Amino acid sequence: MCNLSLGIYSDGMEQGKREKAKESAKTMLSMNMPLETIARISGLSVEEIQELQISSNVVLDGGKR
Repeated sequence: MCNLSLGIYSDGMEQGKREKAKESAKTMLSMNMPLETIARISGLSVEEIQELQISSNVVLDGGKR
């Protein structure tokens, strides 16, 4: 594989990992896990998790708005 292909592959893999972390964080939000715990498990920042909470309409009681 050429260097350009390796870079594109690496970028795609990294993007996939971030998307998986976000999906996992959404699941943990719906289970009422504390933001700090979700951050430790997912590798996302508390701020990123709060943004996910707002954008996905997850409320703290585990339901949807």
